[in-house]
Amino acid sequence: MLARSNDYVLTATDINSYVTLPLRTQVPLPAGTDVLVGMVAVYPAGQTVNYAPFGVQVDEPGRKDAFYVVTATSLPLPEPLNSNTGGYKRLMIEAVTAPAVACPGPASLSATALTPNGATLTFTPPAGGSSSYSLTYFGSMQPATTLAVSASSVTLSGLVAGATYTASVTASCGSGQSSFPVFVTFTTPPPAAAAYATLPVSEGFEGPWLSIGAVRDAPSSNWRNTPASGNQSWRREDDGASANWLTNLGAYPGSGSQSLHSARFNSYDAPLGTTGALDLYVNLSAAGAKILTFNYINLGGTDVLDVLVSTDGGATFGPAPVLTVGVSPAITRQTATIASTSATTVIRFRATSDYGPATSDIGLDNVRLALVTATRSEALAATVGLYPNPAHGTFTLAVPAGPLGAASVTLLNALGQVVQARPLRLPATGGTAEFDVRGLAPGVYSLRLQTGEALVVKRVVVE
Repeated sequence: MLARSNDYVLTATDINSYVTLPLRTQVPLPAGTDVLVGMVAVYPAGQTVNYAPFGVQVDEPGRKDAFYVVTATSLPLPEPLNSNTGGYKRLMIEAVTAPAVACPGPASLSATALTPNGATLTFTPPAGGSSSYSLTYFGSMQPATTLAVSASSVTLSGLVAGATYTASVTASCGSGQSSFPVFVTFTTPPPAAAAYATLPVSEGFEGPWLSIGAVRDAPSSNWRNTPASGNQSWRREDDGASANWLTNLGAYPGSGSQSLHSARFNSYDAPLGTTGALDLYVNLSAAGAKILTFNYINLGGTDVLDVLVSTDGGATFGPAPVLTVGVSPAITRQTATIASTSATTVIRFRATSDYGPATSDIGLDNVRLALVTATRSEALAATVGLYPNPAHGTFTLAVPAGPLGAASVTLLNALGQVVQARPLRLPATGGTAEFDVRGLAPGVYSLRLQTGEALVVKRVVVE
């Protein structure tokens, strides 16, 4: 073995992307010498299920016995990839070499002036050498970018905050000759802390979005996007290119007629089961119940959107979502009650990908978060049934046809504290919903049903 690279830990962000593994030692290769280039997959500790992290492509025209595989456990003779596969195959490995000629190269490549989205790379030019250089850089969430440069200091922009990058520079000596590369690895700082919005909050995602964690990744300073780039990140529906989405093919009709743009999650390309979070930072210290509403669409598949709440600035989130929505072939208006009174509340819209079996993406639009201002309707309350009352363990809510079929429901104790909150999803013709109160202390509770400008309050006794 002449040389090897450092170990590289594969992550979900490496799927459908190129990974560069520079050798730790420069190796002169005499002309006419055959060289074997390979990769070794090491299973993590405790791994019991086989998996294949390397892809293959059809090799046309075929090169017989050029690519081999071998298991790391039994170490049999290498097996050509063209055997038992119905045609020649090649591993997606490319060895990039420098000519074995005298070509003075740059030295001392360094990264300075680091910002969440940028860095300045500086190197020492070779004495009496080239004034033409090739700069390549890549990160875990960004594909490799190669630039032709002529100066020894280059400022990069559009980087991802909190990401690790590897950069290399080679000098050109003409006639296709290049020097050995010099490398540097650097990590960009995390994004600046989000500002907490004040009520009421209204967001239509019109943009232009801000570059905070990556290129155009946040609707405003009150929002954060995790991950900031890549297939599982959120973007304005027409700007997937800024996130380096692999494609932009998921069916997507938009998520509302009130505005031109919306927020979009790329379920079509995001790996199965991976998540992307779009977080709203908001001050909810004002007294009173808060209602969250938004437009939503998801044409099909098994991808879902969860709404979670954190009261400690995003350090932890509640064990269960306050709302979960799946398939919605038409634009629907979703409603959830937010019980937080914290000045450092984070509302998380967390999408989980199904990798596009239904070729559809998730759409979010016209988000509104405000204090409850609905008018209490005694006439409407008289049409709503609640039994048994007093309740022993459970009670049933009976709702007639009308606006209360899709409402947010909040159960408050005698101190005004929220003890249960959930959405009500009944057909337009009305129906019933059961509530479990076995974990509540005996006493008098208030059940609030809120939809639009209508508010119904019912008294229930738990024994």
